[in-house]
Amino acid sequence: MKLGTFFAKLFSLNSWKRFFLAFLTFALLGSGIFLVSNFYISKNINRSIEYGGGAEVLVQVKTLDGKIPSSKVVKEADAAIFQRLTGGANLSGTSVFTEGEGRIRISRNKISNNRELDTFIQEIVNKPVLTITDVDTNPLFFEGKFDKNLKLDQGNETNWIVPFAPGSAISQPNPQNPANNQVLIELKDKKAQLEWSKATEYISKLGHGKNRILIWSNIVELKKIAKEKFPAQWAKSGENIYNFVHVGEKTTPEFLQGNKILQPELKKYQFDAKKYLISDATVSQALNGKSFVITGRFTPQEAKQLALDINYGTADYKLDFLSASFVSKTKSDSVFIAGWIAIGLAIAIISLFLLINYGLLGALATISLSLYVFLTLLFFTIVRGEYSPITISALVVGIGMNIDANVISFEVFKSRIYSGNSVLKANYQANRLSFNAILDSNITTLIAALVLFFFGTKNVKSFSITLIFSIIFTLIVTIGFTKFFTSFILKANFFQNNEKKLWLLGIKKYYLRKYQRGYNSIYSQIDYEKIYKYTRWLPLILFLGSIIVFAVFAGIYRSFGSGFNLAIDFSGGTNFLIESSNSSYDLITKEKAEKIISFLDSQNINKSNSTILLNPLNENGNIFNLEIKTKLDLATKIASLNAAIQNNFSNIRMTNYSISNEEAQKLIFNAILSVGIALIFVTIFTLIRFKWTFSLAIIFSLLFNVLMVLLAIIITRIEISQNLVVAILTLIGYTVNDTIVVFDRVKGRFSEINHENVYKFDKIKEISLQAIRETAKRSVYTSLTTILTIVVLMIFYESIDIVFSLTMLIGVIIGTYSSLFIATRIWIILESYRNRKKEMRINKKYWNVQKIYEQTFANINDYEK
Repeated sequence: MKLGTFFAKLFSLNSWKRFFLAFLTFALLGSGIFLVSNFYISKNINRSIEYGGGAEVLVQVKTLDGKIPSSKVVKEADAAIFQRLTGGANLSGTSVFTEGEGRIRISRNKISNNRELDTFIQEIVNKPVLTITDVDTNPLFFEGKFDKNLKLDQGNETNWIVPFAPGSAISQPNPQNPANNQVLIELKDKKAQLEWSKATEYISKLGHGKNRILIWSNIVELKKIAKEKFPAQWAKSGENIYNFVHVGEKTTPEFLQGNKILQPELKKYQFDAKKYLISDATVSQALNGKSFVITGRFTPQEAKQLALDINYGTADYKLDFLSASFVSKTKSDSVFIAGWIAIGLAIAIISLFLLINYGLLGALATISLSLYVFLTLLFFTIVRGEYSPITISALVVGIGMNIDANVISFEVFKSRIYSGNSVLKANYQANRLSFNAILDSNITTLIAALVLFFFGTKNVKSFSITLIFSIIFTLIVTIGFTKFFTSFILKANFFQNNEKKLWLLGIKKYYLRKYQRGYNSIYSQIDYEKIYKYTRWLPLILFLGSIIVFAVFAGIYRSFGSGFNLAIDFSGGTNFLIESSNSSYDLITKEKAEKIISFLDSQNINKSNSTILLNPLNENGNIFNLEIKTKLDLATKIASLNAAIQNNFSNIRMTNYSISNEEAQKLIFNAILSVGIALIFVTIFTLIRFKWTFSLAIIFSLLFNVLMVLLAIIITRIEISQNLVVAILTLIGYTVNDTIVVFDRVKGRFSEINHENVYKFDKIKEISLQAIRETAKRSVYTSLTTILTIVVLMIFYESIDIVFSLTMLIGVIIGTYSSLFIATRIWIILESYRNRKKEMRINKKYWNVQKIYEQTFANINDYEK
């Protein structure tokens, strides 16, 4: 044997080598998934407050003179608190909600003890106050005017405030050193600019080492820490705060052996001195202008946070602490684990379904599904996304879309095999025909998800980022991984010209013979036109049913809003807080709390008409307060209820305030805005990829889906809450994916006929029905796998949000019906209209352009003679 032939055979990929390489790849992939999941993902899960517990703090917004501010100021405070506590990051684990009457509730996960809770409270309510001093820590301003004779024992921090414009601090890169950032602050007015110029001129004329201007945050608090916690270091510093914040209480460089210089450093182990001394700058001349700069080695995040803190310190409102409590893990560790068990169980059932239908291809789809879930969770963990019930529910949608992408390809493959094509040709056809459908449907959904992420609220962002990762990795895994290994395995000689082995690919020999005799599948035999005729009245019945249910409940409760089952944050209501008057004795224990709950039940306030929360106040979880949120109209009963509680229980105080639906209004407005923008982008994309008739049909069918889901919600009395709004936004992404797949097949069928001809309604309908026959099985399979996953999760109902899941269940059923019958019917009407207009233009000779003839001149251009 020749050497070349030997090596050619050695490295040629015969059947057993292909199977071995595939098995080795899958084994290595499985090992990698296990190791990364075990040693990284599981150890870096950022649980939401529902799964991991945390704390809530209630604050009252007031003007500086102690009055209740306007709603505009409260909105500004709400936005400022969120920015200050999170840096604008919506995946930080911190939530801020406006509750009414100037009250704001702030929650954060991972707070588990009193020390962390106290720190959180101080972070919220404490206003950072800036003081500018010289190196002897003498303030330079008093009531906005420069004064060189001030001492720290004269006045207080509010007297020493620098006269700069409220809310003017912004972070920016340092022009001289772009690697570092700085904070720019505008001065209040012309007088402030003059006083600032005087102060900097005074500092610039001091001797070397003294010509430094120091900017402090909360200098009085720092002085108290120095005196009480570090008395020896305070004495060593000569009771000079500038000396005290430096290591060894030294502010000048120290010369060491070998001409080495030890520069002074701020303390960071005993306490973070950088938190208090935020700027230390040399001044060589008077500074003029409308602003001044705080320099330092700030990172972009540090500079941004400092600017936010400064703006809060200069704001024309203050935050008064009202109450704080720990949030128990309403969904415990076991429930969190149960949620993932449910996901695993759903994947196992789906895998069995894939194996039965597609054999080895189904096994490959199962591996790709596992890879998709792994990659989605890995990147979600990397960006510190919150694992919440909404996140798990979002993963369900991604699983459905991933299965859909595989089913599209595998169904085309099977149909081509049954049509008599070889394995390789069938695989080629499957890849070619499914590529556009997979790409178009996922890109359209990705567009919607991106819009929701950039314009959505916290819950919407948390969901949409999961959906974004789902779509990206569905495309990568399906188009890259699955299609590559499908082709890799099918090229094995094992499957070539061997009908007996095709059962391993889900191809039944019995059906091969039947299709050769002209058999049509069950889905091809169904009369879809008849189904449409029988079901086209269902939307009208749903509409009339919802009107009746709405009218009945609105009439019973004599309120238009009662026609909907509104959650309290949508309807508004009253919040009661029952707590101990004195925190030193006779506190509310669990036993006492249960007695109070029983008493409230006797007053017709119970869990059937109100939300009653028992909030632990300490890390041991044995001292509580009670929070009651109710939609009941108790305006005339509040005084008597308060008196009754005082008479029946000792050391009790009850406060109440109205719950605003402002957050709900904000969410709805935000949702409408997001959907509107998403529809614009979806329209643009579908206009590029399809005709305008398809584009309009997609938009109208989406609006139809949303309307039908809302009507079903009215009939079933599902509570309209923030999670329901998120679910509806989710359904928009899901159903547009389904509709695009159907339309891609319609487009494919339509492209096979002469586009120059005019087609009547019946011909267009026939093309549409052909496309429905070819995609119905795929739509049913995808919907069933999604519904199955939702149902399995609902069995473990505590692990997810039940409202979200019920809405998704209804929406998937409506969306499947709509994509097959409503969207296509709208397209038929629009396409028929387009063809009628086309026919009119043809009859009017709209495209006939008069030809230009050349004038003939004798002996010049009379060539024919």
